[in-house]
Amino acid sequence: MVTMHVAAAVGTQDRDRIEPVVGENYWTPGDPDFGTASAPRFAFADPHAAGLFHAEDLSREAGDRIAVHNRGVHDVAAVVLLADGRSYVELLTPGSEIALPELDSLTYLQAPRTADGRPVLYGAVWVRDGRVMPVTVPIPTRREFLDQRYLTPWSAEWNGGVSGRHIRDAAAAGVSYQYRTGGSTFVVRNSGSDWIGVVHRSGTEFTFVECPPGGRAVFEFSPQSARAEVFSVVGRRGGGTAGHAPYMSRSGTVHPGWAGRPGEVTAYGSVVIMLGAPVYSALPKRNLYLAFSDRRPSRRERSERGECASRRERSERGECGSRRERSERGECASRREQGARPCRGFRR
Repeated sequence: MVTMHVAAAVGTQDRDRIEPVVGENYWTPGDPDFGTASAPRFAFADPHAAGLFHAEDLSREAGDRIAVHNRGVHDVAAVVLLADGRSYVELLTPGSEIALPELDSLTYLQAPRTADGRPVLYGAVWVRDGRVMPVTVPIPTRREFLDQRYLTPWSAEWNGGVSGRHIRDAAAAGVSYQYRTGGSTFVVRNSGSDWIGVVHRSGTEFTFVECPPGGRAVFEFSPQSARAEVFSVVGRRGGGTAGHAPYMSRSGTVHPGWAGRPGEVTAYGSVVIMLGAPVYSALPKRNLYLAFSDRRPSRRERSERGECASRRERSERGECGSRRERSERGECASRREQGARPCRGFRR
């Protein structure tokens, strides 16, 4: 039996951010055509092309199990209608996400109105009893979104790996890995400007994790395991065909849209670990010390905190100098200096 897991994207949402004000270009409560006896003349847009998807993760804490993500390049308004009659609006800026209430609710995701004032809908997410229910104009699931963007273990053209694919230059793209022989942690780092995906195959189990620009994907496994741990890094697909947005027939019936054909698969390479040692590597390996160093705060950050780490920085700030200068100030900084002679101003 083959088991597959889809892991959440690396990174956390800033829930303390100030939400942008939703402009008058969206269909929101209080508008003359909102909540009327007859529905307005909707227009529709393709949620796949807009980079929208919803994710349902029942393993997360209550209140954070259902979320809508905007991975596109335009703002998207979310109108949340609760079963008790309350409603509110949130704006998803590019790259952001919002948690949906687990109370019974219906959330409309929309683009700005058309030039003639028609509301534009991408689709809706209906939540009942804490679960996402089917609707006529659905927002793609995370799995559907990932399959359109990357090669995944559930893709139609998946053949067990990335061999025979269009291979990109991992070093030029800023893709690398870290692993210490005998260790139980494998890390893929993305210092480039594009999102990447990582497929981890462990025996018959597959896990897919997205990694944002400047982020990293961390995997835990047993180095004593005799089975191969295969980590394959994939990039965004190229080409493909456009999908179709939902539409309304002449009879007034709303029909769901459909996704386009996924584009050409791209990949950066793979690394294979067996018994705690790499046996194959087609990705650049990042030095563990350098990986630690690039997480240290910058000179500017240290300065803002009133810290300085290098002799040059301390010298520029007049906080340290040569041995002679420190001696003239009655200071001594090292044990060697203290042993050589007493600091001026103090008696031995």
